[in-house]
Amino acid sequence: MSRAAAARPGGLATLAGLGVALLAAAAGIGFGVVPMGSPEEPGDVVEAYLTDVGEARAWSAYTRLCPTARDARATPAGVYGVGEFWDDVLARNAREGGPIREATVTGFALAAAPAPASARDITVLVQRADGVAPQVYRVDHQDGHFCLLTV
Repeated sequence: MSRAAAARPGGLATLAGLGVALLAAAAGIGFGVVPMGSPEEPGDVVEAYLTDVGEARAWSAYTRLCPTARDARATPAGVYGVGEFWDDVLARNAREGGPIREATVTGFALAAAPAPASARDITVLVQRADGVAPQVYRVDHQDGHFCLLTV
């Protein structure tokens, strides 16, 4: 067998290995890889939450709430579930001029005491049918990621 012939199978194996590695990277498989679309900054979490609310993705918005925020809203009769959360969203929409059309983060600051040291206040311009108004949403870093304390 010639050297060139012997090199071909190794070349194919190397190409196949590279292909598998590229597919794994594209799928986000690996150590320390953050899944695409995974918010990491406090403002990103608020924008994603308000986008979910504006596009009526109740479950997705609900999962962005901190466990402590859900627990604080629980009633003696039960937990604060996605149904109760969505009722609160609809009530807020009615009070504040309709569903959210667009939201843009304009600033952030450390949350004032007695908030946890990891809490941040995120200022957002929220556009609704009746106009644009600034709103402040509080986020905290819990269980390794940022989540909302404000519903």
